Amino acid sequence: MKRLFTVAAVAACTVLTLPLTGRAETYDVRAQPASTSPSPAPPATLELDTLQPRVVTADGDNKIVASGKLTNTGDRKLSDLIVRLQAGAALTSEDKINDALAGEVATDRAEPKFTNVGDLDPGQSVQVRVEVAVSTLQITAPGVYPVLFNINGTPDFGKRARIASRGFLLPVTGVPGGASLPPAPNAPATTVLWPIVDQPVRLPSSDGSTVLTSDDLARSLTTGGRLSELVSAVEQTAPSGSALANSLCLVIDPDLVQTVAAMADTAGGVYRIRSGRTTVEGTGSTAAQKWLERLKGIARGRCVLALPFADVDLVALSKAGLTDLQEQAMSRSKAVGELLQVQTVSDMVWPLGGVLDERTLADLGRRNLLLEQRGLQDGRTVTAPVKLAAPAGSLTAGSTAVPIDPLVHNALGGARAPTSGAATYGALDLQNGMGALLYRATALGKTGGSLVVAPPRRWKAPVGELTAFLQSMQQLLGGRLVTPRGLTEQAAAAAGGRTAGLTYPVEATGAEISPTATGELRAMRDRSRDLLAAMSSDGVKGTAPAALIDPLDLGMVRAASGAWRGNSSAGGAAGSLVGDQLENLVSQVRIVTPPGPYYLASSDSPLPLTISNKLPVVIKVRVTFSSTQGLRTSDVNDLTIGANSNLPIRVPTEITRGGQFSVDALLQTINGSPLGRGGEANRITLISTAYGTITLGITVTAGAALVLLVARRLYRRLRSGKQERAA
Repeated sequence: MKRLFTVAAVAACTVLTLPLTGRAETYDVRAQPASTSPSPAPPATLELDTLQPRVVTADGDNKIVASGKLTNTGDRKLSDLIVRLQAGAALTSEDKINDALAGEVATDRAEPKFTNVGDLDPGQSVQVRVEVAVSTLQITAPGVYPVLFNINGTPDFGKRARIASRGFLLPVTGVPGGASLPPAPNAPATTVLWPIVDQPVRLPSSDGSTVLTSDDLARSLTTGGRLSELVSAVEQTAPSGSALANSLCLVIDPDLVQTVAAMADTAGGVYRIRSGRTTVEGTGSTAAQKWLERLKGIARGRCVLALPFADVDLVALSKAGLTDLQEQAMSRSKAVGELLQVQTVSDMVWPLGGVLDERTLADLGRRNLLLEQRGLQDGRTVTAPVKLAAPAGSLTAGSTAVPIDPLVHNALGGARAPTSGAATYGALDLQNGMGALLYRATALGKTGGSLVVAPPRRWKAPVGELTAFLQSMQQLLGGRLVTPRGLTEQAAAAAGGRTAGLTYPVEATGAEISPTATGELRAMRDRSRDLLAAMSSDGVKGTAPAALIDPLDLGMVRAASGAWRGNSSAGGAAGSLVGDQLENLVSQVRIVTPPGPYYLASSDSPLPLTISNKLPVVIKVRVTFSSTQGLRTSDVNDLTIGANSNLPIRVPTEITRGGQFSVDALLQTINGSPLGRGGEANRITLISTAYGTITLGITVTAGAALVLLVARRLYRRLRSGKQERAA
């Protein structure tokens, strides 16, 4: 009786709800007042690393085994630690799934006894393991169940309470030894997007060399790296020709494959890594070669969608009026098909955040869009591709929206994924996505529709998690709960169907690349366009002016990448690197500064100047001069300087007085953009030893007056002498 009372007391202390997010949630054991003050640090953390099975099936084992590492992260000893699994009732609606993900459902189905773990001193860790029968958790029918891995204990000087927990969704396609879900009468046509995207690391280079900001990409391409794991999961789980392969669509950034191809191109020289003023050789050429071949292998015969170059923020560029950079990003998408030697999905765009505004769509023209539900304006939930509302004959008429499932996207971490960098997952972190996927498949299986599964763009999960997620998708296909469909077919399914309008949420505006950043890019763009207009090929070396400007354009596109959303400092640094390269380019055309002052011997002596052009192209320039008292000069326009040459010129001047002068000479393109180092004027010092016109006139007049006065004095003296002799 005493033992029964103890067990009941322990059970009563157990809190029965928790967030079902990917990371372990812990609770402070001390009572907290209702206030806004921050909670003390949790006493322990739980990291689950094993769950078997990930999906419960009718022909599987009747046991659920979960294990992980419990760590005492507090400053007090934890005693009498006990652990068990708990479950809740099957989740029967989308709201219930969302409540479970938010930790707002009960998990009160469990066997009455806990498993003893022992004690844990501060800083210590211990492996914890629970094994329980499916029937004990009262899982009696297929569905999706919330499960809680719960650990209770007593801290020194504290009361007994939950000290760590981890929750997840458990998909059940069949009860062991019992019934399975029957094939769906209207199995949803399903596409799983598989993003292979990274942040830009390539620097603009006018000489064609490959220079990166770091060698992190090489590490990501090697075994165990993020990009390598994404390819490995497809290789292991979705071989070409399988039903899963037909449902999977690779989403690839053209900037990524171009950069990897450049790293692998050892014939073009070893790529380099630049950090500040230091440049070293990269070490990932072999890894890049192998990864690129593997990517070609999984892309062959499969759906491949190319993102805009560098996964650029299309809306931010549109608002800034940088439609030429927008066009560059779209046109460069073809690099994916060219480098991987595959046919990519045409005229389809997956915008950042799954939303797009009307202005940007007008810039892009007729397109098929992958959009989240929040990006579509419709009174009902959009569960199938729709036509976008547009006036007949407009550029966007005929555009289609393919909806991304919001429930599965959020369960996979879409709502909590960082706006920059990679969304990092640990073991079992894709379990919630697997549960949400089963729920959505069974729900749509009754009514019909399409199902597009979209993980976060830059996700980082262990290969075991990635393969487990794909295997759960494979089980749905095998049970005929879903059917495979490619993206092109998804867009075609909208013909003759419903129509919906675009909507752009307020919160999406706050996530964009900032107007300050795009304003700086616009200034760089305008300056580079002026420079391009002033240049031409010399017809000998054959260097095209575009060869100098195109790398800058791509650098500007990279600086507007969606990878920098929420990380303005990294985006600003990317923009500064482009600005430095542009400054380096314009500084190659300059006025040669003399070592000392110019000496002018006469009032109309010309001012000799030399303009140096170290660019491999011809350029047209002009020189303007500041106004200086006592010195008159004329601006010099339409000067043509050959490639890699100097041009001496003689600037007409007129000096109205002698002495020393300072004049500012500004070298510009024909459209007025400054050239030279820093775009600043050259201060030139002149010393005149000649008389000016006015000074000369005064001198001559004074001399004549002096001669007359002397003659007059001599005349009077001679006349006076004659008068004295006559007397």
